[in-house]
Amino acid sequence: QIRLEADKAYEIQHGDTLEVGFQNGDIRFNKNFYDDVSEGDLVLIENGTIETKIDRKLGDKVILKINNPGSGVIHKQMGVNIPGKYLNIERRSEKDEQVIDFSVKNNVEFIALSFTQNYQDVDALMQRIEHYKSLNNTQHTPKPIIKVEDVYGIDNLPDMINKSLIDGRSEEHTSELQSH
Repeated sequence: QIRLEADKAYEIQHGDTLEVGFQNGDIRFNKNFYDDVSEGDLVLIENGTIETKIDRKLGDKVILKINNPGSGVIHKQMGVNIPGKYLNIERRSEKDEQVIDFSVKNNVEFIALSFTQNYQDVDALMQRIEHYKSLNNTQHTPKPIIKVEDVYGIDNLPDMINKSLIDGRSEEHTSELQSH
């Protein structure tokens, strides 16, 4: 998940601007998607309660204009969403890899995959599970739970379901999804 990180709490009001870096600066995003956004793009923070728009791009930073200050405070680890934009960012962190390995080693039944946007995201998870199965000499396969949280995931959901049925790795759970 994309997060807005801040070294301290910052009070904000309607009309204020924030200079936000990518992985550096007092206020920064935890992932670099600078090349994927444009001036005028909506940037929602903290489940959309804080609404901003990219006023301009400046060097390696963006200037966000506050349209709705929500709680009126920017602080560390706030969730970020950029509606209608496909962001070419790394989907899994080192910590995520450790969780997958732990899940395989400990026979966890399910692994939730947040912000699933296409079948390639599901397939990449399943390939990592298979990799850890071979390293840990186990036959247990945790099943994926896909969390669709944006328009790309919704648009690609039929493809994700169909390809999951074809590859057979998650057939049982895809059938459950289709029956609901």
